[in-house]
Amino acid sequence: MNNKEYMEYEGYRVIEAALLSYTSPAGSLLSAAGPVDHGLVWDYILFRLYLAEKAIRRFPSGFGCMDEMASGLREGLSHLPLTLRTLSLLKNLEGSSLILGIGSLPDEGKVKQRFHEFHELERACSGSMEKMVAALASLSGCRADGKLISYLSAETKAFLSHLSVKLSSLTPCRICQGARKFTPSLPAFAEEAGENSSLFALLTGLALSCLVMLL
Repeated sequence: MNNKEYMEYEGYRVIEAALLSYTSPAGSLLSAAGPVDHGLVWDYILFRLYLAEKAIRRFPSGFGCMDEMASGLREGLSHLPLTLRTLSLLKNLEGSSLILGIGSLPDEGKVKQRFHEFHELERACSGSMEKMVAALASLSGCRADGKLISYLSAETKAFLSHLSVKLSSLTPCRICQGARKFTPSLPAFAEEAGENSSLFALLTGLALSCLVMLL
């Protein structure tokens, strides 16, 4: 695996990170906010990933491979049902795997539509996190009170802080080491991805990484 392929894999793993909570001790996303609309769950996760892609592309490092990391994220989103099934089968997401079965999963067209809407939403809210979260709830057709807006705003900021630390850790030395030591392994259920070589590499790599963590 070369450096660019490794960074695509790291981009794919951002989807996993977006399923976790960074303010709740239980690690379960949205658990502290109580019952919420199913549509808001996925729109909120996609909103996190929209902001993550922007942060990745703007990060002034990454050994010149940040575009590949963003591409890996987009590749995983374009096959979201398979991506989430891979994650849920191979790794315990600290309680967040419970949300994988909530509602219908957004397909590639829905992801593109939402990312465009998030761009317009961000411009209209002038970058204010609380205003963006409130607008996101409205976009999803969900009535969000102040408590939920505050919780999701804090979660979003904490997620972006986590991502910033991750990006800072991807030094040229770290990327080279990761690429050199990485050995993909094919799980049987990933055969669906066989026709897409890029997705195939990402899924098989993630499979090995997760299995090692479970040992």
